[in-house]
Amino acid sequence: MSGAEVQVLRAILIDDEQPALDILRVFLEQDGRLEVAGSYRRAKDALDEAGGLKPDVAFIDIEMTAMNGLELAEKLIARIDDIEIVFTTAFDKYALDAFKYTALHYILKPLTPEAVWEAVNRLYRRKGKGTGNAERETPAAGSSGAAKNSTLVRLFGGFRIQGPNGSPVHWRTAKTKELFAFLVLRGGSFVSKWDILDSLWPDSDEERAHTNLYTTVYKLRKALREASADIAIEQSMENYGIRMGDSVWVDAEELKKLALSASPLDNEAADRHRAVLHSYEGELLAGWDSLWCVSEQEKFAQRFRSLSLRLAVFELERGRLDDAEPVARKLLEQMPLDEEANGMLLTIYARKKDRVSFLRHYERMSKLFESELGLSPQPSIRKLYEKMMEAAP
Repeated sequence: MSGAEVQVLRAILIDDEQPALDILRVFLEQDGRLEVAGSYRRAKDALDEAGGLKPDVAFIDIEMTAMNGLELAEKLIARIDDIEIVFTTAFDKYALDAFKYTALHYILKPLTPEAVWEAVNRLYRRKGKGTGNAERETPAAGSSGAAKNSTLVRLFGGFRIQGPNGSPVHWRTAKTKELFAFLVLRGGSFVSKWDILDSLWPDSDEERAHTNLYTTVYKLRKALREASADIAIEQSMENYGIRMGDSVWVDAEELKKLALSASPLDNEAADRHRAVLHSYEGELLAGWDSLWCVSEQEKFAQRFRSLSLRLAVFELERGRLDDAEPVARKLLEQMPLDEEANGMLLTIYARKKDRVSFLRHYERMSKLFESELGLSPQPSIRKLYEKMMEAAP
């Protein structure tokens, strides 16, 4: 932090989904300019307490049960002078309605660090305090988020790279993009040119493969330079590597670091798990089928599975069933045939005494296992089903 001391403003968060609240809190804590004075899953609770908290801004989900977020915003504006409203929603159809309330910002889910931090920038500007902290435009090294002037590299669910201020990176060829992803997944380590040639040009003769490599490296350096990305391709003898500055955020690298960490879970670490798992938007480099890529896809899928089960077990052991459920459900969206994940979700339903959801999922799972694997549910799941049926009225 530099310059004058930052004045910390106060925020309240309202969303009927706990994971969304946790992720938003993590992003705001990384930013450091807002104090989260209250976090609520029920609009009524927020209304009851907001007057005493006197927040400067409210982050409000629009589609909530009991009270719509737009209605809640109207009530908060009537009760609290100068409160600003930031709407968060998975749907863009509410944009016009939202800005009838002179909304400060309208963020589409899934939330991203840059979108949340832009909302904070707008808040400080509207309050006449600049952006609160000029250094906040670039994230701290090692943070899991990225700010406005960062380069974002997203490898989950496909491949997307966004340079500073949202500028796209223009790839000259598909191999330029593939070489970039290949080096990024090596985490900054130097890679022998022979490994690169075998992975990216396995069917080319040696002379042609070398020409392809040198041409592709040239095009990659040019593309990164034109995008003003804080990324450099380095060469040492016959090895190549990639150097990424502190302003570069890579979703796969964040998940990898967390998966390799042996630290025990606590509430703070659980928040970190939720934020990182939130960035998993699908298979690594979805749609790519190079042999080297298939190996990486399997590796990261297992890391995602391991982290998801770890977090779900942590929440389950503490009786936080509503927090454990979306973790298990997201894992099953990616791996519907995973027996442990299916057992986890059924255990959650059983402990919630949600017989309808339990039976619906058990039936769906049984049909899927039979059609895809020719198998019945494992004995432990079958036993859970029998206990649920015995408990039926």
